[in-house]
Amino acid sequence: MKGIPVSRGIAKGYARIAATLEEASSLQRGEILITHTTDIGWTPYFSIISGVVTELEVSYPTVSRI
Repeated sequence: MKGIPVSRGIAKGYARIAATLEEASSLQRGEILITHTTDIGWTPYFSIISGVVTELEVSYPTVSRI
């Protein structure tokens, strides 16, 4: 994958695709979330995942602090 990183370092873990918040409920600690975009509703998952990949750019600081 190519993209624009929002933090230093490398995230490693199993990737899980979650198109909806309902699908995200199966995320496990350390996984990398792959989704179309995120918003404030995804915030509870940011503390358990090791990284996030989104198709659309998001510009708020919650995602960049993972």
